[in-house]
Amino acid sequence: MPQPIVALIAEASRAGVVIVVRDGILTVSGPARAAALGRELVARKPEVFAYLAASHWDGTAAVRLMEAADAAVERHGCRGADPRVQDAAAQACEAYRRRDTGALARACAEVARLAASDRGRRTTGPAEGSSEDRGPVDDGGG
Repeated sequence: MPQPIVALIAEASRAGVVIVVRDGILTVSGPARAAALGRELVARKPEVFAYLAASHWDGTAAVRLMEAADAAVERHGCRGADPRVQDAAAQACEAYRRRDTGALARACAEVARLAASDRGRRTTGPAEGSSEDRGPVDDGGG
């Protein structure tokens, strides 16, 4: 289980990592010895944005968060029809409507987390007109 984002940011700061968000773009820089921390911060970008943004609304950053969540769904081959993913996406849409950066970042992070947790487990829905769940599909991709 990853450490809380506040602990990661504090550790990165102690290691000399500088985190900057400008116009919806996250920039992480620091000493080579802290490269792993920098990579983890970038990998957890929605959480970093949520922590740093608190209540400030940046429409460009909001769109980037949603695009990153959508890309995670595509990258991991996650089933977008999954009710958990749909619920998290609906929460993201509602947060965007309210201009709530923190809630949007949390919802987008949840979409990305769900997409990653389903990695390699593409599923099909029940057959039309049937209540049978078909389970995992082997696409031969290994």
